[in-house]
Amino acid sequence: MASKNKNQFEHYLSPKDAQPILDEILRNCHLIPNSLPLDELENNALATIKIFRQIKRICIFAIAMCLIMPLLLMKPSISALPAYAANNQTLLEFDLSSVLPVKSVNATLNGVKAPIYAVDGDTYRIQITEAGHLMITATAYNNQKIISSTDVTLLHLKPEVFGSHRDGDSIIIELKEGSYPINYTSIYATSSSGQKIYPLSIDEIAKTVTFAYPSEELNINISDTQGSSIVAILSVFYSKGESADVFTTEEP
Repeated sequence: MASKNKNQFEHYLSPKDAQPILDEILRNCHLIPNSLPLDELENNALATIKIFRQIKRICIFAIAMCLIMPLLLMKPSISALPAYAANNQTLLEFDLSSVLPVKSVNATLNGVKAPIYAVDGDTYRIQITEAGHLMITATAYNNQKIISSTDVTLLHLKPEVFGSHRDGDSIIIELKEGSYPINYTSIYATSSSGQKIYPLSIDEIAKTVTFAYPSEELNINISDTQGSSIVAILSVFYSKGESADVFTTEEP
């Protein structure tokens, strides 16, 4: 065989010297000698190899694109869970799943951006502050996004104690409305000895009620106009002539 690399073979034949030998071999084998010169045959072979390599590269690229394209088009998915009430708040959680990492997660409630809190790896939480239209948008790193929208409403939130402070021989309790107005006329307290105590004064505009400062624990019953109620427990501690009050809340 002829070769152009003399370092690879001990005996080197040029195409001119190899052509007669090839023709003689073909005649002895009763085959028709090749009508094309050996140089042309070699060039044709090299061209065929080059085309085959190009086709091979195209096939590899096509296979790679078939594997990559689905990833480039994959979108995250959002699965919203039913809203629920907790700690006198309406909360909504949703699960977010995506093959590719998620670049951003945003939410709007009635067109206003709503904060999102991560609960764990794929679960997020939104506090619903008003009834309306909630829209959640998640975008993956391939810039594919999913938009999930739903109408939400506030669950029945109960009233709660917002704060308190002592004023001489009385304690002023600040209240916060839930889903419905507070029924101030129904507010009363029960002492640990079983005595029923009514407020000294009520200020519906400031949302406060005033009781005489107790010497023992009080259970203050607070309800709204729909009958939902809570019991605010006022515990009083005396130390070195001074007192401190602590509120805890429980449902009746």
